[in-house]
Amino acid sequence: MGAMLWWKSRQKFLMTVLLVAGASAVYLFMPQEWFDRMHSMRNYEEDWSAQGRFRAWQFAFDIAKSSIFGGGFETFRGGTDAHSIYFEVMGEHGFIGFGLFLALWAFTWLAAARIRRATEGTRTWPGWPAWHG
Repeated sequence: MGAMLWWKSRQKFLMTVLLVAGASAVYLFMPQEWFDRMHSMRNYEEDWSAQGRFRAWQFAFDIAKSSIFGGGFETFRGGTDAHSIYFEVMGEHGFIGFGLFLALWAFTWLAAARIRRATEGTRTWPGWPAWHG
């Protein structure tokens, strides 16, 4: 998200300062439990949570491979979770549904960009700051 904010910003230096300051503040105030959890990623082979995610992702992929339309809604209910919207969509709706999901994301992104370009320099109500000099 920070990279996207920086990329779209017109004041890159100011955005860089704000992002570095924000990241530094988060780092300074993060509890020790977070650092311990991040350190545990070095030994992910022994981490039951990471292994559970890998198994869930493999399960979703296997379902998508075995059925063109996936396992159907609520495949990951009843104590199981994919922990990833992408793998959950793939497992529940197959590769076709996953492709449609990605296409929906891409077309939404393109439509938003088109709207932004079409409305550059306009104001929506009196008093709204003019973003484009």
